[in-house]
Amino acid sequence: MKFSEVVGQERVKDNIRQMIIQRKVPHAVLLLGPSGVGALPLAMAMAHAMVCPEPVNGEACGTCPSCNRSFKFLHPDVHFAFPTTGKDVTSDSLMVNWRNLFLKKPYFTKDDWINEIAADNKQANINKEECFNIRRKLSLKCAEAEVRVMIIWLPEFLGKEGNRLLKILEEPPPDTHFVLVAEQSDQILQTIMSRCQLIKVPLLADDVLENALKNIYQGVSELQLNTVVQLAGGSFSEAVSLMASEEDVNAGILIDWMRKCYKGNGLEMCRWVDEMATWSKEKQKIFIRYSLHFFRGLLVLPVLGQEKSKIPGEMFATAEKLRAILTDKQLELMTYLADENMAHLERNANPKILFLVLSIRFHQIMQNKISNI
Repeated sequence: MKFSEVVGQERVKDNIRQMIIQRKVPHAVLLLGPSGVGALPLAMAMAHAMVCPEPVNGEACGTCPSCNRSFKFLHPDVHFAFPTTGKDVTSDSLMVNWRNLFLKKPYFTKDDWINEIAADNKQANINKEECFNIRRKLSLKCAEAEVRVMIIWLPEFLGKEGNRLLKILEEPPPDTHFVLVAEQSDQILQTIMSRCQLIKVPLLADDVLENALKNIYQGVSELQLNTVVQLAGGSFSEAVSLMASEEDVNAGILIDWMRKCYKGNGLEMCRWVDEMATWSKEKQKIFIRYSLHFFRGLLVLPVLGQEKSKIPGEMFATAEKLRAILTDKQLELMTYLADENMAHLERNANPKILFLVLSIRFHQIMQNKISNI
């Protein structure tokens, strides 16, 4: 992968390129950024540029035999470690899955990877055997390039096993570089953090996401584009998922739900919940995110107006009617409950129970039957 293929992140890319040009790449780098913003593609581009014999302005040339191998994840001096499941299972046994997923979806997430290795009900980690494997690989000399790179994706999954890598991180073998790619710094051992140079990978700006999506999805409507950008929250992988689930962000679904909640007809709400329960967890999460976006827009509507509240035009009439009957306190309660529902979905709670309880609570809030949680 080349830096030119990474969406946005120009400041970070320039920083890394300068390190490569000046041959001042630290022995251990930690790329830290939220899921889907490009930290892993940046690590790949960095590693490929470092093993390229003739990089151009700090970027892999993309034409030499070395680049041909590294772009296919076959370079002998670019190594990978990532979460796996099962006793003593190492990354080497899952490299085919890893390679196929990255080639298909470079901005894949932790959930994508867990689904790829069919580990829905298993605990993923970077185990003791993986740590031994890292040390064994790096005890050998470079096979082809002048340097070798070890990419460790999600070092949060090392847990206490990370102590086994402290020595080699602090004093790696000659011509060896570690590139760690993490999302949550508070879950990484501080002793590992202190041995790496931190490079923060920020959320993508709305205009960067918008331009990237326009290049991929020709002829997309402005309404859908604006809605997706707002829901994505700076994550390119989230934006792509939302674009692939156009029907799930349909405003009509939310409007219909709000009407049923306001009326409080138990049979209608149950039918709506039954339909919602047939959706995949990912689709349910997208719908809740859309609802949260709408509720927050309602909160600021009286102050900022339609444009700055970012409520879609097709929903504005409904938004005005809801705003006329809902107070700030009621909207805050509904937002809190929806956000809580999202957290429960992440923990694999029963969606049918979740949405039924949420619908009942929304009805109670809208009819002033409860004023606090």
